Amino acid sequence: MIRRLALVPLALLTGSLLTGAAAPDVRTAVAVAGRMTPAWFVCDAAGPFDFVVGQKDSRGQARIFRFSKVAPNSPSSAVYAVADGDPGAGQVHYALTRKGRDVGDLHAVNPGVFDPPAALPPLSSVEVDGVRAECRLEEGLIFTGFTARRGVSVIRSAKGELTYRTFDFARPNAATPSAEAGGGSQSRRGAGGAFRFGKAGYGYEIAIPAAASAPATLTVTRGGRLVQREPFLAYSAAF
Repeated sequence: MIRRLALVPLALLTGSLLTGAAAPDVRTAVAVAGRMTPAWFVCDAAGPFDFVVGQKDSRGQARIFRFSKVAPNSPSSAVYAVADGDPGAGQVHYALTRKGRDVGDLHAVNPGVFDPPAALPPLSSVEVDGVRAECRLEEGLIFTGFTARRGVSVIRSAKGELTYRTFDFARPNAATPSAEAGGGSQSRRGAGGAFRFGKAGYGYEIAIPAAASAPATLTVTRGGRLVQREPFLAYSAAF
């Protein structure tokens, strides 16, 4: 078993990744100028930065966004050439270059090395322009993303049980979640969906809208009353 927490690509996966179920649809998106735009990988990292890798264009280039956890609403970004994947034993490396110069690497892991397999093909690390981020990876990851305040993940166990975890940006290097709840449920809403959890009087809902250009949201309630609602700056979800 691999224990860590994950990064994600876009694409619609083929082949069954969930026992007894059809392959899920996967949506990956990042907020650009107030609108959600399709992306390739999302890296919710243990450390001061989160990363999002945009879709590769016909020239093999992709825009990579770096979100500081101190000021996540003002990400920096640049366009890089992304080499074809160089596969190894259960892993794939994508070399990054800019203006003909080597500037980093994307390190992905084969979903099949997880037990249960990852529904979201996981990215282990991002290294760009001297900055490295270790993405949180975990078996059975079906949602990963971050708001301006926290990273969020949902994991499905081999028994089909759902677990919700958050990692507050105020504690960027924390190894333990700032909040965790089990016994969740997943529902489908047309082209969107939702994950719901409850614990000690609190309710947690991750809502993914049917419109891909609209932001997903995290809503927290207590005793049925709204505590907070946060839009996701980036996310990847399997339905």
